[in-house]
Amino acid sequence: MSGEWIKGYYGNIDHADILKAQLLGLLHGLQKCSNVLCVSDSLHAVQLIKKKVHSYNAHYHIVERIRDFLKEDWRLELKHSLHEGN
Repeated sequence: MSGEWIKGYYGNIDHADILKAQLLGLLHGLQKCSNVLCVSDSLHAVQLIKKKVHSYNAHYHIVERIRDFLKEDWRLELKHSLHEGN
């Protein structure tokens, strides 16, 4: 995978675990871009987004909002990459 960094962002998410921070980072990025390749070093986050998540999961609502973006009529790809390659 090769490419160049286009845009970054930061913010305060108050109290969150690492997975929630990864998911919110993906969601926030999707809200600002279109026609993108999203690469995450969190395999757990990518798996949650790609597989069925039960409504009792603590991150269910964030995952569903990300899935809403995946349903849009635009080019979007979600991949996992090891931290060293990201």
